[in-house]
Amino acid sequence: AGLTAAKFAATFDKSVALIESSKLGGDCTWTGCVPSKTILSISKRVYNWRKMNEKYGSLNNDEIDDSQYRMLMDVKRQIDENRQRIYDHDDSPEVMQSLGIDVIEGSARFLDSKTVDVTSDSSSSSQLTAKYGIVVATGAIPQILDIQGLGQGKYWTYENVWNDFFVDLEESKPKPLKD
Repeated sequence: AGLTAAKFAATFDKSVALIESSKLGGDCTWTGCVPSKTILSISKRVYNWRKMNEKYGSLNNDEIDDSQYRMLMDVKRQIDENRQRIYDHDDSPEVMQSLGIDVIEGSARFLDSKTVDVTSDSSSSSQLTAKYGIVVATGAIPQILDIQGLGQGKYWTYENVWNDFFVDLEESKPKPLKD
């Protein structure tokens, strides 16, 4: 929402600044829309593979064999490529600057209805005052529920599932048989 609002405001030749404490692109690029739509776009391949396996194969569905592993790693590659492509072409600081949008690395807090104080990673501080208004688009943070035993096991949130799933997959990769 923040990038879209900034790009829209810039089309009216207004002074626009984006303040970001992490990486531009936010939830949609890195943890939401792009990875999930990549998964949806290839899910038919997975479905068809499973149906073929049920009909013609003899693999144990509880274990990941080498062909499944390669397919899942291809999914990861596609997710990574799609995220990076969208970031490079739509969300990067260079793209924003080419549209006349100032990109400021840091965290902001309101001083009043039209002024924010921006603190950078180096703890330097500056103030920005808006003439027309301020759009707040903070993204989201997963809420970890207080569920008995949850902390004793591994769990995923929408922020870490795309990376942690593949780390777990790598650790469970089928090992070649020794001669």
